[in-house]
Amino acid sequence: MGGYDGFLGRVPLSVGAEVALSSKFTLYGQADADFSLRRRTFYGGERSNLIPAGAVGLGGRYYYNQAGRARSNRAHGQFIGNYVGLEAHAEMRRLYGRSVQTMPSLNLLWGMQRRINRSLLFDINAGVGAGASYNRAVLGLSSAPLTLTTQLNASLYFGR
Repeated sequence: MGGYDGFLGRVPLSVGAEVALSSKFTLYGQADADFSLRRRTFYGGERSNLIPAGAVGLGGRYYYNQAGRARSNRAHGQFIGNYVGLEAHAEMRRLYGRSVQTMPSLNLLWGMQRRINRSLLFDINAGVGAGASYNRAVLGLSSAPLTLTTQLNASLYFGR
């Protein structure tokens, strides 16, 4: 999630959960919000958007090669290993004034998740997908019929 505030002008907050359906399949959901530290617009006036951007995602992951990792005496088990995933994602941004841009997408992901200690996980993933962009200020019409989406994420998670 971006904007003209730049990296130092926003503080991100994410909350999510991943639930194991089996030793190889999981479902997850995540909600993200950017909190703006700067309250001025480009022209110097005050801005009322405390949360200028947010996103929600729902998806599934397939952790592959679990048996191979076990045979090689490498870390394996629930929430540990390499995975492929499918994610439905929607990002919302408040543009100048009251206009809201919504960007839904469907993404294919490849990633790896490792346990650092008993209650801390590291996850890195990359994905590609397709989506559209809608701007409510333009009567809800799409600015492009279909757009290519990409993502690269690195995260630390607390959990067991």
